[in-house]
Amino acid sequence: KSMQVPEYVRRVEAARPAVFRLFTELAGVNRFKDISDDLNIDPFDTIVQSVYYLPWALLKVDPAGAQDCYDASVEFLRSVQRFDRLCIEATRSPDVDEEQVLAGLTDLLDVKLEKVLSTIRVA
Repeated sequence: KSMQVPEYVRRVEAARPAVFRLFTELAGVNRFKDISDDLNIDPFDTIVQSVYYLPWALLKVDPAGAQDCYDASVEFLRSVQRFDRLCIEATRSPDVDEEQVLAGLTDLLDVKLEKVLSTIRVA
């Protein structure tokens, strides 16, 4: 059984603070490979899965808003891939450092996730 929009939003909001705190801490000690690995497991995977299914849940209650949510979700999921590549590059190259990874965390993940959540106009 699929969840409703509020359930997906709650899952994202519940996982988000711990995920971003963990990734910030890992970047601070140059553990970029760990960040890359953690993109594929909980609690970050809970965010990814929720973002993936949100547009489909929203389609049932807000068809017009579902397209905006879908577009933002696709942008977020692509940004996750870009962030993963940045973390892998940081592992391999001294030219990519903690500051760039932290900027990516904000620009590629946090801002894009906020954009997804901002498309939800139903309770």
